[in-house]
Amino acid sequence: MKLNCLNLHLKEALTLSEKIAGKNINLPILDAVLISAQNDKVVISATNLEHALEIQIPAKVKKEGKKAVPARVLSSLLSGLTEDNIELESQGDNLVVAVKNISSIIKGYPTDDFPIFPSIQKKYAFSLPSFDLIEGLKSVLHAVSLSDIKPEISSIFVSSEKNQPLIFAATDSFRLAERSLPGKDSIFPRLLIPQRGAAEIIRIFDGKDANIDFYADKNQLLLICGNIKFFSRLTEGSFPDYQQVVPSDFSTEILLDKDVFKNALRTAGVFSSRLNEVKIRAYPDDRLLEIETSNAELGEHTNHLPAEIKGESIESVFNHRYLLDGLQFIDSKKVALKFNGPEKPLLVKGEKDGYYYLVMPMKNI
Repeated sequence: MKLNCLNLHLKEALTLSEKIAGKNINLPILDAVLISAQNDKVVISATNLEHALEIQIPAKVKKEGKKAVPARVLSSLLSGLTEDNIELESQGDNLVVAVKNISSIIKGYPTDDFPIFPSIQKKYAFSLPSFDLIEGLKSVLHAVSLSDIKPEISSIFVSSEKNQPLIFAATDSFRLAERSLPGKDSIFPRLLIPQRGAAEIIRIFDGKDANIDFYADKNQLLLICGNIKFFSRLTEGSFPDYQQVVPSDFSTEILLDKDVFKNALRTAGVFSSRLNEVKIRAYPDDRLLEIETSNAELGEHTNHLPAEIKGESIESVFNHRYLLDGLQFIDSKKVALKFNGPEKPLLVKGEKDGYYYLVMPMKNI
C-alpha cells in the first residue's frame, strides 16, 4: 500500500475513529484502525464489536492495499504534524508515515485479524435529517439508565407510525423523557438504541447538515451520511409501556419563568446534601413557589419565586440535578410544573408541545 492524502482529512477521520477503537487486552486488534486504499480513496475503519465506523477520504493511491495500526499512536503522531500533505506506505507489518523532513514507522497488526465490517439484512430502510436525529437523541439521553441490569432501559426507544410523530423516549425508573418530532412519510420501526451507541451517533453526526440513511434489522442498525458509515448493535427486548404512567389530569399546575427557575435550582443546590435534594412548595393564594434546602454543615437556603399557580398547595422533594437535566431541553421561556400530590411524579413541560419530562419525588427526606 502506498498513498498520499491531506493531513487534515486523515486527522478528522482518526479523531472520530480512535474513540471507537478501544484498549482490549484479549483482542489487541481492536485497538487498531484499518487503512484500506483502493481506487483513489482511502477508508478508515474501527470497531469494538458493539459499534463499527467507516470513513472514506479522498487520496492519491499509488499502490492498493491495507494496513492495521494502533489508532491512538497514529492519531497522536498526526496531531504533531503540521504539513498539508502526508504519505502512507506499508513495509511488511509496519506503516511508514512521512512528510517533508519527517519519517515515522508504526508497528502494525496482521490485517487478516481485523474484524469484517458488519452486514445487515436491511429489513427497514428510511431517511431522516441529521438535525432531527441528533435533537431527539440528545434531549432524552440524560434519562437513560446507566446500569446494564435491564438493557431495555439502558437504551433509547425510537419509533414512529406513518404520519405520526417520531418519538424518542428514555427512562431510568426515576425519571422519563420524551421528545416527539413531526411525523414522516415512512414508518420508523420500534428500535432500542443502546446508550453507548446513541452517544456515539451524537458524537459522530452532530453538526452534519444532511440526511442520514438508516438500515435496520432485528438486532442491528446501519447509519450512512455522506462519507461516513456507522454500525451499532440494537438492544433486544421491549421498552416499558411508559405512556400509561403519564398523567393527563393534575391537582396543581404551576407556570413560571424557566431561566428564573433554573437559576434558583442551581443556587439551592449549593446547600443541598450529597442526595441533591431540594424541597418545593407552592402557595396558590400568594402566587409564590418556594424552593428550600438545608445542610447541617453548610447552612440553609430559601428562595421565593413569582408564579402562576392553579389548584391545591403542594410540598414535595426532588433531586435538583434531575430537574435541571430536563429543563435544559425546554425551548420556551415559560415552564409548566404539574403535580398530583407530594408522592406522585412531577410533569415538567414547556409552553410548546414536543417535549416532556417526568420526575419521581424523593421519599423519606
